[in-house]
Amino acid sequence: ITWLFLNVASASGMWLGAGRCEGDVELVVENVLEWVDLWYNGRGKEIKTMAKKKTEETLNIDNILFKCRDILRKARNSGSFFEKRDMMLTLVFLRFIGEKYEDGIKKLRERLIAEGLNPDDEDIIKAFFEDATFTDGTYDLPLESRWSTIINTPAPKLNVALDTALHVLASDNEKLKGCFVEGTFTTRNLAPNDIKQLIDEVNKITHK
Repeated sequence: ITWLFLNVASASGMWLGAGRCEGDVELVVENVLEWVDLWYNGRGKEIKTMAKKKTEETLNIDNILFKCRDILRKARNSGSFFEKRDMMLTLVFLRFIGEKYEDGIKKLRERLIAEGLNPDDEDIIKAFFEDATFTDGTYDLPLESRWSTIINTPAPKLNVALDTALHVLASDNEKLKGCFVEGTFTTRNLAPNDIKQLIDEVNKITHK
């Protein structure tokens, strides 16, 4: 298990909030170990995946990861095997915490509405959504580090956006300093089409 893998797993747990870190770190470690095992050995494991279609689809995670591997193999300047793996683990981490954040926002909005409050009211936003810790223990994410920001970034700006997301995370939380390799994506500087394909594939992975 590499230095990056351990740090990504730890960072995931740190971001999930007080009282839940140990269990969530174990969950992240278990999930990422399965994903890494699939990367090497191609074991079959089906999970639900996000799709733009109204109907819910079930895709095989090894197909997603091997497609990512193929994208990186064909990409210019994608680096060594270890650099490819590090980029993949980092993207999985960002996807994981991004989806947890979006779930937290959704649940918080539903709770406020159930209590007769307007979640779009300026005072409510300041009181509940700014620097919030949601009921499931998930911390708020900086705008730059949210998956919704990353997935909607134009392809030519994705490398910079990804490194910015990691830098802001580390700067925003003392516990996350040193967990990420600075310039992971801008150093490799994948072509816009390659990095966009990679992001779109990772976007299909979900914990739901």
